[in-house]
Amino acid sequence: NPRLVTQPIIKVSVLAIIQSDPPVYVLQKVQKKTTLGFVGGGIELSETILQAACREWLEETSGKDGLAGVDINPYNPTCIGHFVLNRATSGEQCAVVAVNIPEQEKTRIIAGGCEHEEGELVEAVHFLTFDQLAQAAEEHAILPNSRKALEVYLDYLVS
Repeated sequence: NPRLVTQPIIKVSVLAIIQSDPPVYVLQKVQKKTTLGFVGGGIELSETILQAACREWLEETSGKDGLAGVDINPYNPTCIGHFVLNRATSGEQCAVVAVNIPEQEKTRIIAGGCEHEEGELVEAVHFLTFDQLAQAAEEHAILPNSRKALEVYLDYLVS
């Protein structure tokens, strides 16, 4: 059973799709990282996967002052699978949460991040079409864990 989790899920990756024409995927550029990646981060002890996804999303896309942002809860975020993290030492996993966001919310999604978290400052938010995202993945222009999250998403779409 590929859905069986034997190792802890310690991180979450948010695969957000803006429902525009064409749809665009939300990626970010974080300080100290060389390439783009999906929004995400660690799951805190008292959190569920979806609570962590919603918190990380708001932290990283609400602007530096936290005044913008989109609560993804009303848009039915769904855990679609998980993968073993890149550089995992004992099989630690990352859950992938997909969410469809209405196009009118796009202007409220801006670079944010917590200054106090080392290297967590989001420098920019990028909106990529599926073709741009696929090309970036092929060229290794997105982070390894984001490539793995994209594979989980593609598997989910065809299943």
